[in-house]
Amino acid sequence: MGREHNSTEYSKEAKKSRRSAIRIAKKLGLEKKCVECESTEELELDHKDNDPFNNVVTNLRYLCKRCHMAHHSGLRKTEDFNRCSKCLKLRVCAPSPISKHNMCSACFIKQCKENDLYQHHRYEEFGNDTLYGLWCKGRPKYRSNLK
Repeated sequence: MGREHNSTEYSKEAKKSRRSAIRIAKKLGLEKKCVECESTEELELDHKDNDPFNNVVTNLRYLCKRCHMAHHSGLRKTEDFNRCSKCLKLRVCAPSPISKHNMCSACFIKQCKENDLYQHHRYEEFGNDTLYGLWCKGRPKYRSNLK
């Protein structure tokens, strides 16, 4: 019998399983450092096979937040994720054409609205390109040959 991923019951089971995985990792003394970059900051417990119910110790590992996001994002590398200068969340960021601050797309769109600028309008002062187009040019490109 498969589990329904959108059900409340699945969420409760997954949450219980996550707590169980954390207890198992602590009990067995799993080293608290990222297995990818060896960071000890912002660690998260990861299931290698992406099954939150498989708490076998060989399936558990610690990843820092950046490596964990890169692992689950598909065509992104760890260095693609940085702190947004506005919301401070770990996201794919690019320099804003308006302020030159490195920010995520949500904060960039919010900044456009705060400055009464429309992100898809072409402005002469920005080389007749759209603001969103300029922001996209500054963000890291997808990669097709990840390890």
